Amino acid sequence: MLKLRAIFVGFVAVLVGETSACGRQNANVSHNSTHITCRQGWISKGSGKLKYCYYISAVGDVKSQSKATAACTQKNGMLFFPSDSYESREFKKYVKSNQISTPFYWTSGHKDNYQWTWGVDPFKYPFQAPNWAEGQPDGALKGECIAVQTQGAMMDDQPCGNKYNYICKSRT
Repeated sequence: MLKLRAIFVGFVAVLVGETSACGRQNANVSHNSTHITCRQGWISKGSGKLKYCYYISAVGDVKSQSKATAACTQKNGMLFFPSDSYESREFKKYVKSNQISTPFYWTSGHKDNYQWTWGVDPFKYPFQAPNWAEGQPDGALKGECIAVQTQGAMMDDQPCGNKYNYICKSRT
């Protein structure tokens, strides 16, 4: 279980290509134009517009998409979504180079009035075309939410009640 968490932490490190100044998690919260220090249990990654703190759920911490969203909100964050094509590409490269045993992890993507969107009110974000897996979205089993397949790192519509791991992100 710890190995999988280490793999996810490695994903975030590769995702944005930086570590904190001391190269480890920090217990303090601070934010300035050049560095983010995250709360305990979160990791600081990124530069420029991709400065975020990430929280990766433990292997046994699986939730439906709505409960994962609530968990991220309770942690003063939001359920993961790719900010841009760079973040999406880095994730895909990481997943392809590592073996992750869970089949999916939740993103904040979902259908709202028959349109795909990221986030929830009042924090909705423009939906940029994700890297859909072949044949997706297919609406199978009322798949109204977007999860990322860990094998291939492609997006897949899934029933929102399915329980998967999740990643939160925050600016602090």
